[in-house]
Amino acid sequence: KNRAGTFSLYIFSSPIQYHTGEGYAVIDNGLIESSEPGFAYENAANEIKCYFPQYLEDGFKIIRGTEWIKFVPFITKGPSTARRHVYTNLYGDKVDAVVYECKDRNLVFYATSAGIKSEIVLKEMTESIDFIVETSGQIYEDKQNGYIRFLDGETNTAVIYQPLTKSTEGDISVGTTIKIKIG
Repeated sequence: KNRAGTFSLYIFSSPIQYHTGEGYAVIDNGLIESSEPGFAYENAANEIKCYFPQYLEDGFKIIRGTEWIKFVPFITKGPSTARRHVYTNLYGDKVDAVVYECKDRNLVFYATSAGIKSEIVLKEMTESIDFIVETSGQIYEDKQNGYIRFLDGETNTAVIYQPLTKSTEGDISVGTTIKIKIG
């Protein structure tokens, strides 16, 4: 209710609160020192917990209830340690981020309402950027349209729903390729 006796309704494109079991709490994707062993930072408050490693090669973890996904960027040009930084993302928003500086690229990761967003800043051309992914999802469903959905095996809740491809050997990889030509 406004002072003039009128009412205002605010609508957001993503959740701003999460259910705690006792009510609702405001999502806070600011970073705090992690209480989880092996991780440097975690998001302050959200149903989806995001964990950022001290060393890039140790990998990230996202947990929601009993479901989780872990991903590790495969970096061939030297390891990097976590550095907390206020970063202006590609949307122009200032976010509390973790930056990993490598010889050929900077990798920036920050928590969102639904997980971890990454932005990669290339210092020199590279052939590929690979990630190793593990998940608690026990089965997957090939949607035959370029998307593969990993399911938890009990409730059929999607753990990952991404544009992935499956090779004839059964390997699954991100089906997105970006090629940049300079000059």
